[in-house]
Amino acid sequence: MWGVEMDAGHASTRGSVGWPVAVSVSCLVLAHGLVAVRLMPGPHLTVHAAHVAELVTYPLLVGGAGLLYLHLRLTPGSRTGWLTAAAVFGSAQGVANAVLRVVGEDPVQAAADWLPVLEVGVAAVLVTMLLAGHRAEPPGSPLLTGCTLALLFTSVRVLVIGRFELPHPPEVMLPGALLAATLLVLYAACAWLLLSRVGLPAWAGRRMAFSLVLLAVAHVLTFPLPPPDGRSLTAVVLHLVGAGFFVITALRLVRDALVRVEDSDRQVTSLEAQRRRDLEILHEVASAVSGIAAATHLLRAGETALEDRDRGQLESLVASENARLERLLGRAAEQPVTHLALDEVIDPVVLAHRARGRIVEWSPSGVHVRGRADALTEVVAILVDNAAVHSGSNRIVLTATAIGELAILKVVDEGRGIPREQLASVLDWGARGIASSGSGIGLAVAARLVGDMAGRLEVRSDARSGTTVRVVLPTARLGTRPPSRPPSSVGTS
Repeated sequence: MWGVEMDAGHASTRGSVGWPVAVSVSCLVLAHGLVAVRLMPGPHLTVHAAHVAELVTYPLLVGGAGLLYLHLRLTPGSRTGWLTAAAVFGSAQGVANAVLRVVGEDPVQAAADWLPVLEVGVAAVLVTMLLAGHRAEPPGSPLLTGCTLALLFTSVRVLVIGRFELPHPPEVMLPGALLAATLLVLYAACAWLLLSRVGLPAWAGRRMAFSLVLLAVAHVLTFPLPPPDGRSLTAVVLHLVGAGFFVITALRLVRDALVRVEDSDRQVTSLEAQRRRDLEILHEVASAVSGIAAATHLLRAGETALEDRDRGQLESLVASENARLERLLGRAAEQPVTHLALDEVIDPVVLAHRARGRIVEWSPSGVHVRGRADALTEVVAILVDNAAVHSGSNRIVLTATAIGELAILKVVDEGRGIPREQLASVLDWGARGIASSGSGIGLAVAARLVGDMAGRLEVRSDARSGTTVRVVLPTARLGTRPPSRPPSSVGTS
């Protein structure tokens, strides 16, 4: 049927709405039907039909009240708390009343002079609860509120019909015509409140009001007991149609709430993905600006001392980082995957880090890979910066080799290593040590960039030998993709 997913304080509940409701209501209907067949006195067919219709109707209404409660839970800020409590109260006491009318016709008939007071009381409570939906805070637990009131009225009804000898009330207290008029006025007030005051969508308010009017008329027609004539058959139709409208309306409210929850979840997921992407872009921008600043400082400070090769590398780094900034700011298309000389990408980055006082060992390798120059520059900058800042090592070693169809770039430090309990999540977005001052997104960005170039990132670490990060990319010579494995992995060396 429908899947239900609710996230409140990271708690998730998943289930199906339709089948449990259908099974529960079917069991209730079957049980009440058996009670009716077994215990109902009186041979008249219309009376039997009216009783069975009530024993079907009120369990259906209980199911509809449960759906209203589910709708309330799925709709934060909803003003339908009192409506839900009223639905639970009305349907639960209706079930009890229907059973009492089946198993105790004679006591009910004997108490017919006093029962109208209870019927008016039920209708008055419903009006009060619906009015409260517009004016008062919702009850803490609509289910508990509704069930408690239903139990109270059922207990009083049981006492009235069989436990005490009650004096005969004055004839003018509540004659039949006045009872019918009073009940219809009160239920008409309930219908008006459903149309305007309980926080339902307009279409749902109209259907609920229509359902309530049908049920009220059916109840008045069969009070205090179903008569053996056409009024009972009319009540059967009104009961079933009214209950059907109520349940269908509640089902649609739940369905609409589920759609809104699903849309909201998608929006939250989209916003979270966009937030992460924005932070990654900021991280890349900061890295690019840092590289440009370091290279520019070195170019200005060593105008006469720099060798032509070093100057060319630094100028290449500045041009590469400027191009990356243009891409990140949306003014240039993303670089395509192409053949790259790994040395031409790494040399300027190493030189810029050396300019910042870091000891970085690197020897040209002659390895060619398939990738994007600016993305690979960012990956190398992240890995060297992480090793320099977080490892506690003064020495960082870069090596590159080609093995068959794969090129492997290693970034090795001799630092403190990554704690074993953190190693499994070190490539996750936002993962960082307790004492770390970083953002926890650098390695995640590096792993994503490498994965976008059909490669993978591997991390091996222990406390004795430090940390080794391997960047595995397809070589340019064959242009093949690495074996089909996850884009990154971690472990102990």
